Amino acid sequence: MQDKTPLSPDVSAASNPAIQDDLWKHRVRISNVAEPKTSYKTAYILLFTLGWLGIHRYYLRRWLSAILYTFTFGFFGFGILADILLTFFMVREARAREMGLELKATETAEDQPTWVSTADKTNYVSLVLRLGLFVAMPPVLVWMAIALRLELLVAMTVLLLLFSFVVGSVDLGLTNAEKIGENPIIQRIPFLPTALATIRSFQEHYSENKPRSIFYYVFFPIIGIPMLLFSKQARREFRVYWGIVLLLGGGILLDTINSYSMIYPPYTGFKQAFVYTLAILFFVVVLSTSMTMLTVTTSFYLSMTGKQRTLRIFSGITAIITLLFAYTAYKERHGWVSFRGNVTLKAKLESERFRRDIRPIVEMFSRYYAPKNSLELCAAPGVNYDDEQTKLLRRGLAGLLRPEERPGYHLVHICPTAGRQRPWLGFIVSPNVMGGKEQTTMIYVSAPNGYLYSRWNQLPPQIQNSFVIGRIKDSQRYQPNQISHPSLLEDIVHFPPTR
Repeated sequence: MQDKTPLSPDVSAASNPAIQDDLWKHRVRISNVAEPKTSYKTAYILLFTLGWLGIHRYYLRRWLSAILYTFTFGFFGFGILADILLTFFMVREARAREMGLELKATETAEDQPTWVSTADKTNYVSLVLRLGLFVAMPPVLVWMAIALRLELLVAMTVLLLLFSFVVGSVDLGLTNAEKIGENPIIQRIPFLPTALATIRSFQEHYSENKPRSIFYYVFFPIIGIPMLLFSKQARREFRVYWGIVLLLGGGILLDTINSYSMIYPPYTGFKQAFVYTLAILFFVVVLSTSMTMLTVTTSFYLSMTGKQRTLRIFSGITAIITLLFAYTAYKERHGWVSFRGNVTLKAKLESERFRRDIRPIVEMFSRYYAPKNSLELCAAPGVNYDDEQTKLLRRGLAGLLRPEERPGYHLVHICPTAGRQRPWLGFIVSPNVMGGKEQTTMIYVSAPNGYLYSRWNQLPPQIQNSFVIGRIKDSQRYQPNQISHPSLLEDIVHFPPTR
């Protein structure tokens, strides 16, 4: 009788390439077989507890990246999020090494997309532009999203960078071979099956269709949207991104609905909420769709043409630059009026109820602080910005203004002549999205005795002459003595003077 005892793995696999493929669904070279000691469970426990120190990477013997994680606290948090997916593959490679197996992905024509062989590998100008925009767009988008208080857009940008890093770090052949969703380990990790399925949906599309020119994605609102009406291929590609567009749009609508009662009443209402939401939806759909399509197509273009190392390097560079931009924007945005703040500020000044509520506060402020102003503040004639009293004014208006609106209110000292005298106080509203202060409107002026002026023609000529009306020549920034119009609040809104 023929002995049907199966051959040991080291004998059969070494002599039969077909069995190698059956073992790993990948071509492997087997030198020795040993029982693996590295555990999926231990690796993920270390990731979720001490991942910010890179302990899980020390455990998996990834020394260089582990040291980097230790000194950057998990690569500033980006690395920990990426490792939720990558740890599965790192553990698998570690177990393969312990068993004497070496995973080597095959680079065959059958595994590559058909368009790779026809790709223009000499078009370095296009590649440089693609990589340049790949690095530049996420930091710019994060900066604008923070300035506009769009946290959802910031989160989407971070996820896109993680997505790019994963595409460059995980061999796409391994992802295909795993039969997404069937592996019990993947099933137990939260969100991992969904993330892998998303990667696969993009991969399946770009395996059959070559990414378009970079200019198509950069100018997608101008070129791509009209093409959706005439090109089936354009519609098929856009369907892959449709979920992201719906997620962003739905998130903005839900945020507007949930925050409506806390932001708009009692001085503003549905009109301002509608204008803001419509403008932000247009901005998000147009800009974020272009950036998303550019980032994803660049990731798969580099990965499928064998430039995964390049993709990993540029993903890391982009993550660092984006983090620096985000830190700077969060640090500076306390002095910025958001886009929504500009919409509501202008509407509030037109609201009779708001004007009647703000006047007594400004009048009380001027009567209380004006006598306390130092006689030495007018050592030289002119108009000077006062930072300390501006902060006190904003604090006094806290009940009427939201934090994103308060930076629009400023206080200046007006000294018509030099000498020992107390200054006049000018109350200015300046819509300054992202720090720009090109337009300013003065709403009240307070005399040294605390009397509050609310009409321009009531001011003494020497106070009127202290200001330059309109834009100062050759000046790109706000100047304390610059106002847009020779008028105060009651002149602008035709509000009758208070008796």
